[in-house]
Amino acid sequence: MKAALPFFSGLGLTLLALPLRADIAETFDAGWSDASYSNISTWDHSGVGIWESNDAVVATQNARTGSSVRLNKSSAAYLEFKGSDGQGVDGGIGTVSFWVRHWNGDGTEITFAIEVNASNTGWAEVATGSTSSTNYEECRRSLNLTGDDLRIRIRPTSAPERLVIDDFSLTTEGGEPEPDLPEIAFASPTSTFLESGGAMRIPVTLSEAATASAQIQIVGGSASTPDDFVLRSTTVTFDSDTTTQWVELEVTNDDLAEGPETIDLRLTAASGATVSTTGHTVTLLDDDSASSNTGETLVIASANITSGNYQEYEAAGDRILQAIGADVIGIQELNVPDSGGVRDWVDRVFGADFHYMIEPGSDSIPCGVISRYPITASGEWDDPQVSDRDFAWATIDIPGEKDLHVISVHLHGSGGTGSRNTEAGVLVERTRASFPADDYIVLCGDFNTTTRTESAVTTLKQIFSDDHVPVGRDGNDNTNLNRNKPYDWVMPNAALEVLHQAYTIGGITFPDGCVFDTREWSPTPSPAQIGDSGVSMMQHMAVVKAYQLPSETENSRTSHGTPQSWLELHQLGPDFESSDLLDSDGDGQLNWQEYQANTDPLDPQSHFSILSVQAAQGGVSVTCSTRPGRAYTIEFSDDQLTEWTPFLQSSLATFVETSAVSATHTFVDDFSGTTSGAAPISGRRFYRVGVAIP
Repeated sequence: MKAALPFFSGLGLTLLALPLRADIAETFDAGWSDASYSNISTWDHSGVGIWESNDAVVATQNARTGSSVRLNKSSAAYLEFKGSDGQGVDGGIGTVSFWVRHWNGDGTEITFAIEVNASNTGWAEVATGSTSSTNYEECRRSLNLTGDDLRIRIRPTSAPERLVIDDFSLTTEGGEPEPDLPEIAFASPTSTFLESGGAMRIPVTLSEAATASAQIQIVGGSASTPDDFVLRSTTVTFDSDTTTQWVELEVTNDDLAEGPETIDLRLTAASGATVSTTGHTVTLLDDDSASSNTGETLVIASANITSGNYQEYEAAGDRILQAIGADVIGIQELNVPDSGGVRDWVDRVFGADFHYMIEPGSDSIPCGVISRYPITASGEWDDPQVSDRDFAWATIDIPGEKDLHVISVHLHGSGGTGSRNTEAGVLVERTRASFPADDYIVLCGDFNTTTRTESAVTTLKQIFSDDHVPVGRDGNDNTNLNRNKPYDWVMPNAALEVLHQAYTIGGITFPDGCVFDTREWSPTPSPAQIGDSGVSMMQHMAVVKAYQLPSETENSRTSHGTPQSWLELHQLGPDFESSDLLDSDGDGQLNWQEYQANTDPLDPQSHFSILSVQAAQGGVSVTCSTRPGRAYTIEFSDDQLTEWTPFLQSSLATFVETSAVSATHTFVDDFSGTTSGAAPISGRRFYRVGVAIP
């Protein structure tokens, strides 16, 4: 592949709208500069007001978007809003809202107080809150305070760890306090389905159990109804016992070569709750194009579904494995009743054309790998925490130019989080030493983890992804018998993660993969039976994900490095070199630049740009749009745009977007020895930001 150089977006400015219902709205993303712990810092944010913090930093790490304020783990830390004149808010405070998270998720609980100081008479606590999650949670309190000169602050009260705060707003509305209503939201902003998928289900969540409802509205997209799809459910309704419901779509599988089409959905008309302003876009992938460059679908499962008194694969587990139809399975506790051993069992359950490996030796509950495709190499790595199994691995010759490396593991259940984290560290080390990083690698296993934020998972995320979280038909992502703990996992590396696609079974499509619990199905996918997942000593559910492999010719690229398959997917062929140099959507960026920026070449609203350049305290902040899997580098020039120089410290000059959604990033030039080195002598400076594939 030809390495593509970054292309740059020059100096630009976009005014960002503030939330409509808030008199004060602060995102901490523009006009703020870094402050150190253990001192008091103030910011005068034009148009918002004056802020003061003690023992805090403003940082891009852990932010929702852009920047956030991170309060240190001390009783002296606080974040205070002092109004536009530094004396406080006039006209009362109706509702205050901000988003909080635990900065590193070590399981400790951080409690905090919301305090108000009226006319400098002293601080009084008016509300409290707490968090132990690394996921942002909204803290929204109706205070209904009257009067003028009201200063308000957030102060940690338990201080076991750092508290991260972002997206602050308050209203000066009077009257009765607003009720704290839960929020209805799509579980994810996007999903992708094949046209041949049939019935599709899109999860919608309620932030806390309540009786509530919302309507589903089609607001745009290139797909039409009923020619391309039918919206089967126009309302989602929650009772006091449910927090997940589903929007159902029926996709029309026609014979027309139409290319990808989209459906834009929005939640409206809520009752008993608020609705998120973030909509949901469904992309329907056409399967009829004669020139389609799409390869085979690869279904991967993790299964520890033994049962009975002998901890072996009995009829219920066999039927589940046959029903899910996986091409590759990382399997645990591979004990079988067949007199001919594992080979006879594989022949009987999967077919004689399937391949398998089982860790060598005499471990009592060994791990293994089963594959539709040939296994070209296999072996085991020692598990340092247990004596009755090890880590099994296999290299599989799947269709295409790359191999698939499968690692099947069964982490220590009774050893606690520390023991599992030790195992995770060994897995990261051995994986890096054994397999090329750009090959396809997947970790399958019974992790025995009690939460998705356990330290072992964090360690494994150095290589493996949990961006797509499989769920059962009820929306529950837990996989043990009682469905209250996430024991079982399929975690791909970055090269495989980008090929993720929805998995369909029994006419139901799961955008992020499936936790297969037969007790939720009626009828069950054949040959599984409804009681199979609940038989005696069955302690786990199978977990399944799917991936769309590139075809044999996917690696054909233009002279700018754009895959021909990407151009073909956007109907920009067959003259790929010429198409690569077109600006197909008229947004000022050529198609090869759109590929490099991971934006949509057919959507003029989807393009890489600088969003704002603003004076910050003691420097300048530059905010740009970001897309998943892309690297962004800032450069500056004081010499008529003829010489461009990156920031002096590489970690501040380049940012890699690792989130799974579009976002923003703010570079701050504080004129120090780690950024530009000095303020511009002439009083003017130009900035540009480049985007490249890391």
